[in-house]
Amino acid sequence: MNNQNPFLTIFTPTYNRLHTLDRVYQSLLAQTCQNFEWLIIDDGSTDQTEQGVKQWINDATFPIRYMFQQNSGKHIAWNTALNLAQGRYFECLDSDDELMPDAVEKLRADLEPVPGSAGEIAARAFLLLDSGRNKFGSDLGPDDMEKSFVELVYENKLPSDVWMVFETLKIRQFPFPEIYSKIYFPENYVLYAFDQKFPIRFSHNDRLGVYHRDLNDTISNANSVTIANFQSGSATTLSLMHLAHLSFNMRFFARHPITLFVHAIHYVRFRLHSADRRKSMIREIQSKSGRLLAVTALIPGFLAYLIDSLRIRYFRD
Repeated sequence: MNNQNPFLTIFTPTYNRLHTLDRVYQSLLAQTCQNFEWLIIDDGSTDQTEQGVKQWINDATFPIRYMFQQNSGKHIAWNTALNLAQGRYFECLDSDDELMPDAVEKLRADLEPVPGSAGEIAARAFLLLDSGRNKFGSDLGPDDMEKSFVELVYENKLPSDVWMVFETLKIRQFPFPEIYSKIYFPENYVLYAFDQKFPIRFSHNDRLGVYHRDLNDTISNANSVTIANFQSGSATTLSLMHLAHLSFNMRFFARHPITLFVHAIHYVRFRLHSADRRKSMIREIQSKSGRLLAVTALIPGFLAYLIDSLRIRYFRD
């Protein structure tokens, strides 16, 4: 990166979302600081997304880059974007959300210290508004600003979604595994791995983005625990969500043993439902203590799997 590179790369993965992508574009046009690039990775759209983006490229007051890939999944698009990003910092902004007009300006003020100095910040998290412009989740207290993102997760102090900005060179050290495609790979897998080495913290309660949740979007709801999701293959997504806890968060076991044991049970449960369940479910856990906890959870996890199987059979009949 050189002095000509933007402060921030805003990455947007999209799949047949031209109808909501304009909301992202309009929020970027409204930014009071436009020292950023917009990097769009199109995951196989068939809805004229490319044509719409080409028009924005001609009209925008900031640089836009567009890349099309065969439908592979958001996590593959994320890896591609990381390799292409030119900004010193990297943020993922989904194709149906938006930034507040002063978001980039506030992020730059918070993260601007000279690279290599003692003040350099690896990542920042920030809270959001919901689609009605109400606070999404409660404000954090002064002590919470000293805690990492994962600490706050285990203390149940965060809403279901917060956004983050990462130093690009550091987040590149944590790509998504590409052993799966065309599934929803939970972002917590990368976030927890990053937080383990570079704690992610909040610095204020300002709401810099607007989170829009489409309750009819099957991709957004892929990690819901329902019989339909088991049958459609979302068990793999669910198992990966719990795998992340066992692989990267075992340092919290002394304070949250029951929480982590429950994650271990659910990991075994959903791993048995997944299509590739014959692969070693223990060996893929990156933490030795996480593997041990998963071994202790084999029996309750198997029982939970059997109960699910009976329910599936009942509903099928």
